[in-house]
This record gives sequence, C-alpha cells and structure tokens, in this order.
Amino acid sequence: MSKWRSSGSIADPDRSPRGPDAVGRDPGLPVLPRPGEEAGFTVARAAVVAVVVIGVDRLLGLSQGRAWALLAVGAVGALVPAARPGTALAAAGVTWLLGDGFLTNRLGVVSFGPRDRGDLGVLVLAAVVALLVSRRATAVNRTRNELET
Repeated sequence: MSKWRSSGSIADPDRSPRGPDAVGRDPGLPVLPRPGEEAGFTVARAAVVAVVVIGVDRLLGLSQGRAWALLAVGAVGALVPAARPGTALAAAGVTWLLGDGFLTNRLGVVSFGPRDRGDLGVLVLAAVVALLVSRRATAVNRTRNELET
C-alpha cells in the first residue's frame, strides 16, 4: 500500500471520513473567505473597495451625498465576510480616512467637522450592518449544514 492511501488522512481525500467533496470546504460561509481570516486582509479589502469607489466618483462626478452612499454600500460589501467587530470598525475607520481625504476634500486633507463626523457615523453604521448580515449568513449556513447531516 502506498503512502498516499492511508486511511482517513487529508492526503487521500477519497478515503477521508467526510468524503472527497468535503476537503477544503468551510461549512460556515462557503462562498466567502473564512470567518477567521486575518484582520489585515479585511482592512485591505475595504481600502481597495474605497479606492475603487473614489475612482468611480471621479469618473461620474457624483454629488457628495451619493458618493458617500456608494462608499457605505461598498464598505458593507467589503466587510460582510469579516464577522469580527474590531476588524469591521478598523476597516470603517480606514474607509472614512480615504473618503474624507480624497472624496470630500479631494486633496488628501483630512478634516473633522460636523459633516465629517456624520460621514464617519454612516460608515460605522455600515460596519454594524455588515456584521449583522455576516452573522445571519453564518447562522443560516450552520443551520442548513446541521439539517443536512
């Protein structure tokens, strides 16, 4: 018997106790990155989405309200896989810094006036919405997997 045909090992997925299709799958969120992903990956993903949204704003010339609404929607999309409050708040903070510096002030200058605090509040609310959606998706997938077994 070769070393690749050991019983129940990861090296032989056909003989794995979970079957050949179960190798590498995450039962929590199969389409999204793993819930235990590194915090830096989530923050970087949010920053990339923020830069893309700012670029779209530059191309389309959106009003401030619409641009910030688009930035909040992009933040929710980028943060849904995070499932961690600290990471989501850090990513919302980075998104706010990019948005305030390059979306509102357009020259990289960060200000902290009443409107800027409101924009920060919108992004914190977006982070909370992303956490709720992520937790709900995890719970639904976990329940579905328990019913299948």
